[in-house]
This record gives sequence, C-alpha cells and structure tokens, in this order.
Amino acid sequence: MFAEINKDAMSALPFAINTIGESKKQPDMIRPAGFNYHHLIWVTKGSGVFETGGKTFVLGSGEGIFMRKGVPHSYRGDDYSTMWFTFAMNSSTLDFIGVGDYLVFRAPDNLCSEAMQLMTFANGNS
Repeated sequence: MFAEINKDAMSALPFAINTIGESKKQPDMIRPAGFNYHHLIWVTKGSGVFETGGKTFVLGSGEGIFMRKGVPHSYRGDDYSTMWFTFAMNSSTLDFIGVGDYLVFRAPDNLCSEAMQLMTFANGNS
C-alpha cells in the first residue's frame, strides 16, 4: 500500500508528510543522491542491511532508520518487510533539535498501527 499526500498543502505547514507506505517484500534501494524528502523507514519482518554516512547497519523487526533529505543511502535484504513515510520539514528545525544526517531507532510498538491509520486516512477511507 502507498499513499501520496497533496503537495499543494505542504508549503504552508511546518511539517508535512509526503508519502507513506508498506512493502511486504522490500526491494533493494540505492540512492546515491539521497531522497527528495526526509525519510523514516522501519523493518516490520525479517532484517535488512542499511548503509548511510559510511556506516552499515543490520536492522531487524522493530528497528528503523531516519535519513535526512539528500543524504546518500541504500538498503537491501533477502526477504524483509518495511513501512515508511517521507516528509518535508525545514532542516533548521532538525538542526535545532540535534538530529544529524541519519538516526537509527527502535520503533514504538504502536508505530505500525498508527501508520496504517494514516495510510487509510490519506487514501480517503477515513
């Protein structure tokens, strides 16, 4: 499942989700120039190898990574599932709260259910 939020609304908001989705079988991804938006992705099943900032992370179910827009990264694995969202936000806000180019995290237990609710809402099935 994948949803893309109305881009016209994004310029007026301090934080705006651009895309949200789920990959039951995550394909390999190589982004030498990063992505156009800040990117939060977490593993929901299995494990994947994520590379950014010259470091390699093996992330398993319930673990994730945030990467700022434009930060080169890649991820791969044999059989794993992910959920993600991308968002627009002024980079100075991330600077102010001390977030670097990437951040590895442990996903809260309710993140998947909250993301599914947001996908339903974004698809107009409130």
